[in-house]
Amino acid sequence: MSEHELKCPECGDPMALRRDHFGIRYLCRRAGCLGSHGAHPDGKPVGVPARASVRRARSNAHETFDRLWKGGRMTRSQAYAWMESELGLEPGSGHVSMFDAAACRRLEDACVRSFPELFPLRAT
Repeated sequence: MSEHELKCPECGDPMALRRDHFGIRYLCRRAGCLGSHGAHPDGKPVGVPARASVRRARSNAHETFDRLWKGGRMTRSQAYAWMESELGLEPGSGHVSMFDAAACRRLEDACVRSFPELFPLRAT
């Protein structure tokens, strides 16, 4: 496992690779700061570090998006291909862990607009 140099998206201090109850992830070294970022088992960062508000937006977007393939509507690969096409992304670049809050909202809106039957309380 190798550690990568990351700056905390909350305070800008360096982050350290640690193991905790969530698994392996980067945590801010500054006492009291709650900055964190996911890591692969080899220590490679998952996506782009983000503030808590963007991490929440990513989580919400993933929860919405995952309904497309977890419910059997399409395969996971088909869902990612749809996302990339819908958002105008290059093939293979549709990673929610790299999105900002605006891109997360665009993904959620596209899911609701394209598949209103999956989101009856949110469809407009």
